[in-house]
Amino acid sequence: MCNVLSTLHEGGLFDSPFAVSLQGLQSGRADVPGADLSEDDLVESLAGNGFARSSIDVHVIPCPDNAEYGYAGILVASARKG
Repeated sequence: MCNVLSTLHEGGLFDSPFAVSLQGLQSGRADVPGADLSEDDLVESLAGNGFARSSIDVHVIPCPDNAEYGYAGILVASARKG
């Protein structure tokens, strides 16, 4: 996260979706590792990398039908740097 978030300049807007607590999934025959990211993890990561806490907006969209793929929700986040 540090590498990605460091590419934004002061005032830049971060906007991205993540799978909630995804530890890994299968793509064809390959296992793909996941970040196992929670809502709190994302907020703390953004705040710790120069994003104003007042600008951080994180929501979880439940996707229970996707539990068989290793995640049951999507984290959507936006934040302004600085």
